[in-house]
Amino acid sequence: MAANAGQILLGFLGKLGGLLNGIVELILLPVLAFYLLVEGRALRNELVRFVPTTKRRTALALLRESASIMRAYLIAQLLLASIAGVFVGTMLGVLHIPYALVLALVAAITRAIPVIGPLLGGIPVGVIVFVECSRQGNYTLLAIVMTLFTLMHLLESKALTPFILGKGLNLHPIMVIVALLIGGEFFGLLGMFLAAPVTALIRTVLLHIYVHPKRTHHRSSTRLARALHHQEEQA
Repeated sequence: MAANAGQILLGFLGKLGGLLNGIVELILLPVLAFYLLVEGRALRNELVRFVPTTKRRTALALLRESASIMRAYLIAQLLLASIAGVFVGTMLGVLHIPYALVLALVAAITRAIPVIGPLLGGIPVGVIVFVECSRQGNYTLLAIVMTLFTLMHLLESKALTPFILGKGLNLHPIMVIVALLIGGEFFGLLGMFLAAPVTALIRTVLLHIYVHPKRTHHRSSTRLARALHHQEEQA
């Protein structure tokens, strides 16, 4: 009996530790992305110095494309978060549910977590709506809100996310869906968060190295010389 209780406790602690680790990673990712955007040029020029001279033009092009991919990904995430927040706020406001603005903000923030984010954002919405409907004795309103929220989640996860991320990262929506499924299966929450930009980056690497390397070489030569010259002047 005690052994079974110990195993259950260890299993619970292991799952809790994994969940907390995933939450910490998701919090750190926006911070890392922010610094990459702010200090991206200096970091890019510093990294290029460690690349052999014959490969610097290709490396510079890839780093520049990587920064563009991350910018496009963050913009797409902000757009999706804004859509979720506006929809939830408008829906709850029209139905006269209290704390509509706060719940809309929660829905927008949790939207940053792929796939399960809208469900997490729906928990406080469901609790507040249930309490309010119980107070009023109006359970039809609860059914309406939950139905609308479910429809929003299905529309967002199956249509809006693949379309907006695909548009921003130059990927087909089907590729976005497949990337999210693979990332979630093998790497959990972090994999789902990074699946789309990593797929776009792999596509960019293949294009630059195998499809049109000569074009990359031509476009990058002038920019590389200008960037290195500017950094040498600052040093």
